[in-house]
Amino acid sequence: MMKLSIEQEFALIEETRTSIFLIQEGLLALNLLSGANDFYHGPMQLLAQGFERLLKVVVCLEHLENYGKLPALKEISAYGHNLITLTDAVVDLAHRTGYSDSRPAAQMDTEFMANDKRARSLLSLLADFGAWGRYYSLDTFLDPSSSNPFRQDPVESFQAVENEILDLHPEWKTKVGQEFEGFYAVLRAELTTTLQRFARALCRFFTLGPLGDRGQRLLGNVKIFLFLRDEELDTVRPRWFEA
Repeated sequence: MMKLSIEQEFALIEETRTSIFLIQEGLLALNLLSGANDFYHGPMQLLAQGFERLLKVVVCLEHLENYGKLPALKEISAYGHNLITLTDAVVDLAHRTGYSDSRPAAQMDTEFMANDKRARSLLSLLADFGAWGRYYSLDTFLDPSSSNPFRQDPVESFQAVENEILDLHPEWKTKVGQEFEGFYAVLRAELTTTLQRFARALCRFFTLGPLGDRGQRLLGNVKIFLFLRDEELDTVRPRWFEA
């Protein structure tokens, strides 16, 4: 097994800690969305960064545990901001290492990461935002003709997800402009449930999965999501320093 330097060990702790805090801050920002607050860029920026970092930590630790060395920087950089490709890599390692068949929770988590339509729709949206959507308005301002016609405004992409959820709750369609604010509570709960379930699935790799002793030593950093019960998934916990 490759021996990490003290600097590397501390960097691993900080990267894991940062990923968890970014995801939590993204969820908190998501839960501020309302009819009066449509600042989608805040939660998308935080969630895209947080999930990308956490996925890459899982990939790197599994590689270290099973191959005795870290992956090359260029291998991890090759994933870019593609959360779908990273998720598929984590699903693949779950099957390859036998983790997906090790216990019912691992099997359900792996199935969820691989096939849940809403989760993968949100990850695709966040991946696009991380890759190019962060500067969509600036790029359009500087050179509208250079915009890829297949690339949608990230706000419109987020609103498309909202509309998918609205279609599942037609009772709110008749209340647009009246009591529609109540729909945002439904929207926030459904998005929060999906994203926190995904975060919990990743965090379970640290305790149940093939990340070895180093994964175990990081449990304190991932416990915010690790110990969430199903009935708690729709509610964001307080910030770590406010809990």
